[in-house]
Amino acid sequence: MKKAIVIGVLLLTFILAGCSGEKPGDAISKITIEPYTMNEQESLLVSKTGVGHIEYFKLNGTLGEEEDLEMSVEVYENGKFKEELLKTWGALDKKYKDSLISFGMSEFQGEDDSVKSLKLISGIPSGLSTTNYSTNMTAYSFGNLIGDKITMKKNEPVYLAVWAGTTKNELRSIGSINGELPEGIGEYGTALLYKVVWTSKDKEQQ
Repeated sequence: MKKAIVIGVLLLTFILAGCSGEKPGDAISKITIEPYTMNEQESLLVSKTGVGHIEYFKLNGTLGEEEDLEMSVEVYENGKFKEELLKTWGALDKKYKDSLISFGMSEFQGEDDSVKSLKLISGIPSGLSTTNYSTNMTAYSFGNLIGDKITMKKNEPVYLAVWAGTTKNELRSIGSINGELPEGIGEYGTALLYKVVWTSKDKEQQ
């Protein structure tokens, strides 16, 4: 009787594995991301680089063989999407253990006093990506959009940090819930949003 029960349990296990489409030993992909707070020594070192504002984040988890991480900066003007900057993909690493990524910027004055130039800096696990962006915003805020660890979902963007500028006399704070696209970006003339997407290789090539 016990032997029959054991055989039945084994058969049920194989049936469930077949229905789920998974093979024994298959790894389950999971990626988490969370803010990283620099210590005093790290903050001092960063202050010597000329970077005016920067936010760091930690990645942990494992990508599947046909999965990837996309990182980019989305540009919104008056609440409407305009373009995407610093887009990177083709992750060389598949496993992440407290791997750091970052979004920062330096500000410098252009030839025209009414226009400021921003050097956008995206730190990715395999290196660094930069570009310049010009703006006539007169006031701005910069900050982190997530407060706790987030478990990423496939093909759903996570917005990590934002630079939001305006030419108005008042500047309201901008926030997000669990890394979603922030509400209220339409109140700003320009918003630069740093985002990460866990995606598939075939999807990003479409």
